[in-house]
Amino acid sequence: MTKFSKSLVLASMVLLFAELPGAASRNYQERDGIYGEIKFAEFCNMHNGLRYRVIAEAGSRDSRVSRVEFKIYTRYSIGVNIAGQQFGLPSGENWRNLRGEMYNNKWGDKRFYDTGVLFSPLISIIDSPVKFSIHVNHTRGKTIDLGGIVDMGKIEQGKCRVYDDGNFR
Repeated sequence: MTKFSKSLVLASMVLLFAELPGAASRNYQERDGIYGEIKFAEFCNMHNGLRYRVIAEAGSRDSRVSRVEFKIYTRYSIGVNIAGQQFGLPSGENWRNLRGEMYNNKWGDKRFYDTGVLFSPLISIIDSPVKFSIHVNHTRGKTIDLGGIVDMGKIEQGKCRVYDDGNFR
């Protein structure tokens, strides 16, 4: 077997196991030289607090992603649970940073950014509308709502909802 034919056999074996590119989800965007989307989001409106997690993809073709800001749109309530009865005062609906944190990237594009599981002792005594978005800061500025807004609808108390685009490319 010649050197060329060995290379050809090796290349064909590599192609068999190569990752085939998947179709992008409906939220995937490329804008300002930055690409990305929200890949996974979970929100639980439980009786003892709110639990949530978001995973996003963000990268750049011609600059460096410096940080990703995760945003949440919801209605919280400050309340207590006394003998199984909940009392509280709902807040207004608005956009907030997830715990006010920014997910920094000091060493170049990471590709995937994960908030980890976050918990807030606030409760929602009413159904809460939930939306997530990401803002990507890069060396040339800031791209707002990259990948669109993931609208999870109104989530009833005691329920969870998951968004998963099912496509980790």
